[in-house]
Amino acid sequence: MRRSVLVAVVCLLTGPAGALSGEDKSERSSTRAAIEARLVANKNTYVLDPAHRGEAFRRRLAPGRVPAAIKKLPISEDQRTQLQRQIKEIQAAGDDARIIATPAPAITVAGRAGSVGRVNVPVLVIRRPRQPPPSPPAVEMTLELHNAGDGELTVSVGGDDSVLRLKLAGPGAVTTKPRKEDAAVGVRPGRQVTIAPGAKHVIPIKRLQHGELELVRSYWTEPGEYTVSATYQTIVRSASGSATETVKVKTSPVKIKVIEPASAPGPLQTSSPADGAAR
Repeated sequence: MRRSVLVAVVCLLTGPAGALSGEDKSERSSTRAAIEARLVANKNTYVLDPAHRGEAFRRRLAPGRVPAAIKKLPISEDQRTQLQRQIKEIQAAGDDARIIATPAPAITVAGRAGSVGRVNVPVLVIRRPRQPPPSPPAVEMTLELHNAGDGELTVSVGGDDSVLRLKLAGPGAVTTKPRKEDAAVGVRPGRQVTIAPGAKHVIPIKRLQHGELELVRSYWTEPGEYTVSATYQTIVRSASGSATETVKVKTSPVKIKVIEPASAPGPLQTSSPADGAAR
């Protein structure tokens, strides 16, 4: 008698609970598998902006690194360490640092942008306000979100809960790091878009501006062949609403070509810096 009661209790606890867990897991998996992404290049050839060309521009986009010239200075390792510490303090305050070798120890002037840093070695440390990076190249691309499943899916787009990330690869490809001082204040709510089975939602990409709050910017700085791929992270809900999860989808890379201004068939195209990447 005791044995039959025990078996009945075990079945009651494990059977229904296991079945529900399996259904939830299956629905979550199908939601993830149903979303597919495709990056489309509506234009494959772009003109290199002369202002974005070369090593000098690439160095400008890399604030926060200790100048390589420090390694060539005729100073001791202790002085080098002191100098590196001074530069990092300037960078931590949101400014850039430039060093200039001098025949005598630098005069100590503290604090202001454009001032000389406190360094007791034969070098000037020039403090400069960090400037925001220039507007990235304009592009004509679209990100397509396809519903490859059997049921409707609701996707959040255009808000802080969805993030578009682009990867630019090729000769002279540079991507900046986000600057905290550029972060917008407030929360951007996402727009809920329902995608029917077999249908798609198209997100235009107008510039190589992406990442959280669109604070990351990518540039091509030399002519040549490049590739661009995209990753999109968003919140997806099933038609029943019982399954909600964060989904990250990736695209295959698309090929583009960057040419010299002199090779362009027409005048260099320009567009408003206010244009950004729509998410």
